[in-house]
Amino acid sequence: MLRPHAALASSAVLGSLLGLCQGWPWGWLPAQLLLVLQLALLFAPGVGVGVAALRAAAFGAAMALAGYAGFLSDLPGARPGQLLLAGVGLVAVHALLLAACAALAVRLPASPAVRALLAWPALWCLHEALLAQGPLAMPWLRLGQLQAPHGPWAAALPLGGTLLAGLLMWWTAGLLWQAWVRPAGRRRALLAGVALLAVVNGLGRQTWTQASGELDAVLLQTGAAPEAADEAGTQQRMATLMTAAQVARSQLLVGPQLALRKTASALPDDYLRQLAHELDRRDSDLLLGLYVAPGDGRLHNAVLSLGSSGPQRYLKRQLFPFGEFVPAQGALRDWLAAGAALQDTSRGPADAEPLWLGGHRVSLSLCFELAFPGLWRQEAATSEVLVNLSSAAAHPGTLLQRQFDQQAAARALEFQKPLLHATDLGGAFALDHGGHTVARLARDTAASLPVTLQARRGLTPFARFGDALAQSLAVAGLVLALLWQPGRAVQPSLRLQAQRGQVLMAGVALILMSAGLLYYMVNSGQAVTEKMRVTNAADAAAYSAGVVEARALNYDAYLNRAMVANQIAIAQMVSVGSWVRYFANAVDEVPASGTDIFFMMSPSLEGYKILAIFAATKVVLEYYTGQSANYYADYVLQYGVGPIIAAHDAVVVAMAASQGLVHANLTAGVRQKQIADDVAQAMDPQLKTQVVLASHGFDNFTKAYANDDRGRFADVTMRSRDGFSRERNWTVSAPDIPLFKKNGEMKKRAGTELIGYDEWRGMDTLELHGERFGCGKWGLSWCGDIQKPLGWAAVNIPKNNCSGSGSSSGANGYHGNAYGENRRTANKAEGEMERPGYYCFSGLPAVRELRNVAPNAELSTGITLFVTKDHAQLRTSGGAAQAKPSGQLALFNDKPAGAKLAALARAQVFFDRISPRADGRTEIASLYNPYWRVRLVAPTAVDRAWAAAQQGGLALP
Repeated sequence: MLRPHAALASSAVLGSLLGLCQGWPWGWLPAQLLLVLQLALLFAPGVGVGVAALRAAAFGAAMALAGYAGFLSDLPGARPGQLLLAGVGLVAVHALLLAACAALAVRLPASPAVRALLAWPALWCLHEALLAQGPLAMPWLRLGQLQAPHGPWAAALPLGGTLLAGLLMWWTAGLLWQAWVRPAGRRRALLAGVALLAVVNGLGRQTWTQASGELDAVLLQTGAAPEAADEAGTQQRMATLMTAAQVARSQLLVGPQLALRKTASALPDDYLRQLAHELDRRDSDLLLGLYVAPGDGRLHNAVLSLGSSGPQRYLKRQLFPFGEFVPAQGALRDWLAAGAALQDTSRGPADAEPLWLGGHRVSLSLCFELAFPGLWRQEAATSEVLVNLSSAAAHPGTLLQRQFDQQAAARALEFQKPLLHATDLGGAFALDHGGHTVARLARDTAASLPVTLQARRGLTPFARFGDALAQSLAVAGLVLALLWQPGRAVQPSLRLQAQRGQVLMAGVALILMSAGLLYYMVNSGQAVTEKMRVTNAADAAAYSAGVVEARALNYDAYLNRAMVANQIAIAQMVSVGSWVRYFANAVDEVPASGTDIFFMMSPSLEGYKILAIFAATKVVLEYYTGQSANYYADYVLQYGVGPIIAAHDAVVVAMAASQGLVHANLTAGVRQKQIADDVAQAMDPQLKTQVVLASHGFDNFTKAYANDDRGRFADVTMRSRDGFSRERNWTVSAPDIPLFKKNGEMKKRAGTELIGYDEWRGMDTLELHGERFGCGKWGLSWCGDIQKPLGWAAVNIPKNNCSGSGSSSGANGYHGNAYGENRRTANKAEGEMERPGYYCFSGLPAVRELRNVAPNAELSTGITLFVTKDHAQLRTSGGAAQAKPSGQLALFNDKPAGAKLAALARAQVFFDRISPRADGRTEIASLYNPYWRVRLVAPTAVDRAWAAAQQGGLALP
């Protein structure tokens, strides 16, 4: 047996070695042996309460000193004494907590084996849970993270996190210690350990999450960030980030924490806007670390996301004590600040939502928030990728960086989701969902790391329940240790005695107990099966209802595109009518103005050619048909153009009415509920569904844009015109002849425009321009522009609703700048404006479009289904089962809250262009492109509150 002082020193050595094991991939192996030795020092025969407390305190203090060496060895130069004092206080907290745990364990009226196997592991687990609470929390040295990524208890991480893995390490140490000190029970101890290892690995090695697509990311390791006062360094860092945005080829760029040590308002006015524009052009997003000052005096350590997914932000929630805030007031705060003026960093809201980046939901954490898996639990239902932004400039030691690596692997295993770790100096890396390194950058280099990861959806048991499993086991172990009564000594040998009496009654009792246990198991299994059936039905029903809504939006998009196409066809008919009349007038007018044309256009061959074409056309028509060109133009306008316009207008009217009918059918979720009923009852006829109208936003997600709200549809239509309808322009010029003529030109200016929202108007003009010499009093000046009309036409179709001729608008259109360059001819055409015969035009239709069309709006809607099954119809002992115990045997109360088994499921309808645009731009959600899809997401807080009210106020999990 060791002497007291030697044992105390041994505990300190064991603790320091355990602290140094943190961060090493194989550190779990020596750590497991160290735990066995420490149990031997704590619970050896004859060790009293005070001695055990001192040994535990030495063990805890040494472990903390070694484990926090990465922080304590690189203290900032501003306040090293104060920060060192804070570190000493943290070491003292570890020592005092473990001393109290050891004293309590030794005081229990139980055997040393019970204390080592039940009491001490439970108290250690609860002490680690306590260190993670409050603003001064520091759960940096959790024992269980030593198992990441390859330890034998790494399978416990997705089940119960690092608390459960640490609890299992102590149980293993207890079993090994018992196998060491009690040779008679060695076999049982080792078998128990092997069985426990097999059970945990059998459960924990399952794949709880599913692949949800790939994410292409680039980690930017930019070097230490310049201080806020270093303007030159800040400008260089801004240029580096802008260059990265300009050459971005991935979905996501991730920079380090506080890549810019300034607030967003302190940056140049247009820097963030230009950065976002460059990223948006390349369909990429950037996570940029900087400070955010909301304007109320607070300062946040934040991350802004810029780019194609729109502006979003994350505010750090767990702050580093004495580093980002000083937990003191008054004179003590002044002393800790060492005379410097300090501004505490403020905490962000506790209920942060995942960011939508690169087509995936991403959960963020900053720096040492990586040690707090509880921060990510609330987002795990919808997040697909985990991202940690850190900075190693303040603590560049390798020990701390190894601990970061191990904690990142533990987080990836706990949630079974990939993790990206971006830093300024420490070596950025990417992990897959199994905690294995996919790619890594060297330390102390400025470089970028491209990586492709498999994003994943789903929940591990730890994501669902957190530390509840480990804490429940710890409490149960502690209760058992408290209730344990020391047994009597067992005789070393027993002699067989003759059997006396009957075993019938004992056998009957055993059979009854076994039957009851079997019935309980069957009943519980049926209850679980029913719950799974209701949950699966809710998911299927919600998804099917979401598909109906997504199809309705895609149907709107197809119809809107089709209505635009039909409006373009109407514009083309107006253009054809105007051009035909213009050509007919030109056939008459161009030959009649041949002298002026020959004079102004000489010696232009193009001018001669145009004159010859129109003259030849006039001769051919009159000689061979005996009719003028205007005779045929009258026929086209009277009988050809109008009926075609009427046919396209009828199609547009029918499409607009169809949109209204579809949305009327989906009002208040009536049709969606019918679909959900069909799907759910196909799985179980006794299931009932309800649409949670409190969170159902489909009715208000779109609206019919009519009357003066048709500007967006008009803009899309005008931008979609073909070249012939938009402009029919050409110009033929002739060389100048000094002192004879100059500026000779024939200008064709024409186009078809939408006037207001209810009139299409086409105009074609051809005008001769030029100046001749010989005007003025002595004939020595240039005459004015001749401006001679050679061809003209204007055709319009105002809204007439298929009755009468309608009324024209007094406004003018652009018409290829006819009014600006061929004003005389344009006025003549307007004066002779005509309308096609037998036309029918109803104006631009009332179309469905998103109610909120802002580019940065969160454009998605959702529908939540509440699926229930009455208790009386459940296949359990309290429901529809044929075997129902009664009286005193009715011991199993399987009645759910509200007398019905229920499940919530929500489907989100969102806009997602599957393939990128050819021009590299980002497609904004609208009802002009049919890219609406559906996916299952977590129910909202409103959904849960509504469901809880349906079940008597009991909130659903």
